Amino acid sequence: MAFWDRFRREKKTKGRRNFTAAGFGRLFNDWNASNSSPDQELENNLKVLRDRSRDLERNNPIIQRYFQLAKQGVVGPNQGFKIKVKSRDSDGRLDSAANDLIEREWYKFCENPEASGLYTMHDLYCMIITGLLRDGEVITQYYRDPKGFKLSFLEPDFIDSKLNKQMPDNRQIRMGVEIENYTLKPVAYHLVQNPYNASTVDTNLISRKRVGAEDMLHLYVSERFGQTRGYPRTANVMTAIKWLQDFRYSELIASKSAASKMAFLKTETGDGYGDGDGDQDLIINQTRFDPYYSGTYLQYLLNDGSGNFTD
Repeated sequence: MAFWDRFRREKKTKGRRNFTAAGFGRLFNDWNASNSSPDQELENNLKVLRDRSRDLERNNPIIQRYFQLAKQGVVGPNQGFKIKVKSRDSDGRLDSAANDLIEREWYKFCENPEASGLYTMHDLYCMIITGLLRDGEVITQYYRDPKGFKLSFLEPDFIDSKLNKQMPDNRQIRMGVEIENYTLKPVAYHLVQNPYNASTVDTNLISRKRVGAEDMLHLYVSERFGQTRGYPRTANVMTAIKWLQDFRYSELIASKSAASKMAFLKTETGDGYGDGDGDQDLIINQTRFDPYYSGTYLQYLLNDGSGNFTD
């Protein structure tokens, strides 16, 4: 019988094996998780996450410092990224003349790469890093004309994240990005004219412009397969940073309030306070009373010499 009992124990033990994180009970009642696609998770939360991330950038010194260090560490303080072209001739030797020409033309383009003419390439590098961390994505539209090639950077708000629609020819629109059904390859982007007023207008009345994917550059970090849009990289620390800021502000207000408390000593007749005379006639006005003074300074003033307060 002992031989068969050994097999029964092994079978029972095997049935008990499980993932602790998949358990249920009162210890897991506050752990609410949903089974949804990456775009479904972002569809209703993207705008709120982006707005709160921008608020932290404006008002939180920790986030501001984080963005500053990211720009310094990735881009650098001066010219930013540099290129070194090493094209070769058919015989395998470096084509120095062509390489020098390409590098000169590139750095010439970097002096004025943006359509508005307001930014250098170094400025764009810094804004791209900040945009990826703060907004989760960066959008660039290409402009090609006889004068040359230019870049036009747009904030991600210009892509209509509320637009979701099934299209003909095996295409669909996910959060403003038109993609192929099977390959998920971007086909076009649907841009709104004024995204900052679009939230108060009926979505059917919003004016949109369709721009082909060949004329757009959409940069974002994809965390899951099939993810169409990016989200702020500060999303997982946003709550903790905000609560820490509120806690420090509350502590500062409490310290300032405590430091402003005062105590006043006066006599009934309004006469000045003498050296121990008229102690019994003193009245303490404790409208704003600091515990520090109650234990030290006032004890020194009111002590009758015996170690006890006077009546």
